[in-house]
Amino acid sequence: MAKDFKALSQSYENLIAKEILKDEANPSLPKVFQRAVELSEHNVKTQYAQSVSKLESTLKDKPIDLLTPFKNVADYAIREFGANAEISRALIQEVQNLQGRNITIKEALEKRKDINAIIRNYNDNPNALKKFRFQDNASELKNAIDTQIHNTIESGIAKGELDASARAVLEEFRKANIAYTDIKQRLNDKLTKAIFMNQPSKSTINSMRSVDE
Repeated sequence: MAKDFKALSQSYENLIAKEILKDEANPSLPKVFQRAVELSEHNVKTQYAQSVSKLESTLKDKPIDLLTPFKNVADYAIREFGANAEISRALIQEVQNLQGRNITIKEALEKRKDINAIIRNYNDNPNALKKFRFQDNASELKNAIDTQIHNTIESGIAKGELDASARAVLEEFRKANIAYTDIKQRLNDKLTKAIFMNQPSKSTINSMRSVDE
């Protein structure tokens, strides 16, 4: 879905751009694109929710250890900024919450979502936490969560506690997550925002590097 939508939307953006450059008052093409985006967004969100539900059901009551990756990033923040820095305190608190317990798949996925939210906030404020190399560290945490989920499934299969079909459930989640990320990026495109807010102007179209005039 995400791949198909990306190809559709990119070609359609170019078509819209060229038509608007010819006739800025043409109202029809942006409306068609809006409907395409809304339908794709709905489908992707539905697929993602279904994949999360299946993964949570498959790994219900299976413990997942995330203490080590969070501790590694917390140690890095402390070295860079000291223990009293805001980011250090937040990570220290997270480590304390994780100590002495394993978390469920539902909690792990919630933490993954939290990391995504922090990344979006960081991108909106590019000077914040600049020295922290947050993208790299956040990616490390997300990869650690993905790795632990994968290892939990493989361990469960090896022990006979999970059916081999659990691998397909994880793969479905991975694909749905990629599609969800793609649609989020598309919704943040300059032209997409302009189309949803109002008819894009010629200056907006001309500023789009991807448009072949």
